[in-house]
Parts: sequence; structure tokens; C-alpha cells
Amino acid sequence: MSTGQKYTVFKETATRKKFYSKQQVLNYTAIVGSSNSDKRERTKLKKCDFDDEANATTESDIKETLKKLVHQLKKSHEEVFDALKNHTVDLVLTALTQSVCQFIDHCFKSMNRTVWLSYMPKTSLLMIMRNNEVLHREIQAAFRTNEMRRTPPTP
Repeated sequence: MSTGQKYTVFKETATRKKFYSKQQVLNYTAIVGSSNSDKRERTKLKKCDFDDEANATTESDIKETLKKLVHQLKKSHEEVFDALKNHTVDLVLTALTQSVCQFIDHCFKSMNRTVWLSYMPKTSLLMIMRNNEVLHREIQAAFRTNEMRRTPPTP
């Protein structure tokens, strides 16, 4: 992967080793690239622009962000409005971890088994009520995982 930038990885000295392993060269290049990107990030953050909030290490709510933009960064209300108006939000879907997949799979299998037991012939009313409670618990457990949780937006 080339970024088009040239890095000076080794200084010319008489004591320099003649042979470097490919892994060493890649490690040194990664260290230099990392320090250069950190330096660019620090320079960029000093500009006090709209990008600052996106690069923040902590989360903040919209009220705090707007106050910071208007009062601390001295952006006009029109600039903030235009930036928000032109802002786009992309949906990012991530893969579930194996343990979460197994847990959700277990919940769905348990729900299926519970419903199947409820509709078997000669099932008593007490057994149906018990199965309904188990089914309710399994549904709650499945929806408590982050991957299944849906919370209504608050005004």
C-alpha cells in the first residue's frame, strides 16, 4: 500500500547493518508512518474546524456539540446549520461475533422448541402456561443483546 509519501527510514551511518529482514523494514516503516500520521492529526486538530468533533475521543450529545461549535470554536449559526444540512449518515453493518451468533441461535432454537411443545397433543393448561413464560423469557433474552436491541428514539 503506497501513500505517495517518501519516508526516511534509515540514516546513512558507517555502523549501519548491511542486511535487514523484510519484516524489520516493514516494522520501521510502520513506526515512521504512524508517527507522521499522528503529527498530521495533531496539526489538523489545532485548526479548530468542524472535523474536531468527529475526531474527539469521547462521545458527546448534540447540545454539547452545538454549544462547542458556536461558543468555543466561534462558528456562526449559519455555518453550523449549513454543515448539518449537508451532513450525510452512512449505515454501517458489522459482523456478529461467534459467541453472540451462538447465543442468538440458542435462543431461537429454545423458542422453537417451546412453541412446538405448546402445540403438542395432550398438553395440559399448566404446561402451556409454563411454556409461555419460558417463551417470554427467551424472547427477552434475545432482545437484550446489542445486535437485537431496538430502542425507540426519545424526543
